[in-house]
Amino acid sequence: MQVKKFKITLLLFLYSEYYASAVKVCSTWQDYWNFYGANSCRQNLDAEDEFVTIVGRWGRKVETYEINTYDGYILTLFRIIANQPNTAPVLLLPGMFMNAIAFVDRGTKSLAYQFVDKGYDVWLLNWRGNKYSRQHIDLKTYQSQYWKFSINELAIYDLPQALKTIKENNNQKVLAVGFQMGNTAALIYNTLYPDEAQKYLSGIVSLSPTGAPINVGLLSKLMLYSIPVMMKPLLQYFYHGEVPAIYTNFRATVFCRNGGVWFARFCDAFFMYSSGLDLKQQDPETLRVIIAQNKDSNSLMTFEQYYQMSMSRRFQQYDYGDGKNEVIYGSRTPPEYDLKKINVPQLFFVGRNDKSGTLQDATVMYQKIPAEFQNEFHVIEYESFGQADFVQAKDINDFLHTHLMSSVMKLIPPQSTSQDESQS
Repeated sequence: MQVKKFKITLLLFLYSEYYASAVKVCSTWQDYWNFYGANSCRQNLDAEDEFVTIVGRWGRKVETYEINTYDGYILTLFRIIANQPNTAPVLLLPGMFMNAIAFVDRGTKSLAYQFVDKGYDVWLLNWRGNKYSRQHIDLKTYQSQYWKFSINELAIYDLPQALKTIKENNNQKVLAVGFQMGNTAALIYNTLYPDEAQKYLSGIVSLSPTGAPINVGLLSKLMLYSIPVMMKPLLQYFYHGEVPAIYTNFRATVFCRNGGVWFARFCDAFFMYSSGLDLKQQDPETLRVIIAQNKDSNSLMTFEQYYQMSMSRRFQQYDYGDGKNEVIYGSRTPPEYDLKKINVPQLFFVGRNDKSGTLQDATVMYQKIPAEFQNEFHVIEYESFGQADFVQAKDINDFLHTHLMSSVMKLIPPQSTSQDESQS
């Protein structure tokens, strides 16, 4: 009889976790065990909503811009409207498998709101291929040609078009703030088009600076190698070259997103493990939102480019193979991105436990940048700070945001004194 009661209780608990509390969040992990709910628990609608709705819930207004790239992709660029006119623009660039929601789904801890509250004009770019930028003037996402883009295309097509759109609406230079792949694309853009970058950019902030992933941890290497080598045929055949959003398939949705907070903690730890495990900084109030929102699609080629850089130990352009390299680059080996051409201020923020954007790799990159543009190299003091912590750490304000905002405000004050600083 006791066993039967236990089974019934367990089933009711799992049922309530799956259905009744799909978006329930609590201030502490212990409160999730309270079957009837605790005072600290509440419904968080951000887990299932879209960008504009999430931002609106926090009292901000959003403008949406549809921009066309030179090669035909149609991107969505969001703007959180500043309360004051003539404020300095900041462009947030999401990392791999993310979209703009990653910067607004943590309430007051969200990076976008940190900039908004300081008075900046905040813009957020959605890279081609994620759920807000899946259109093309000719191609469809079920066509393999749609997914034939690497990080290089993000840097030479997506980012410049976003910067030009911001320039048309706010005639000032833009501070680009990129997480992981976001800063990789920004750095590539600066090396390939230094004159144009100097015209449009006031600086680049790299959160988890990621170039050639040479000194990455063992599990990061295994992940880097597994997708391009082991999974490439499957991804090309079934997904046309797309690496789909991790939580869109049925099993992942049931187990990770809707299977209860303890399943969510396990899933988060599983994916965190390769880039720097930090269980202490899993946030009970926002983890389930992050699990629901912070995973999006990418092309196989973007992932493959990191793999190629890791193998070659060079910060280089995409390797198409000897024959095609000769046609495209004029050499059998892809050219390296020359960090000595960087000509805008650089701020690097590095985690000691980051297994993907490692301290060693970030140091090598930073030292190649001309000294006059080495604005700051900040290593976060918390020893366990990994790559995922840049977007989800419980104490992110103490570990990162306070220092980040101080550094940015010294470099680029939020309130401009000139209507056009782009000519300076």
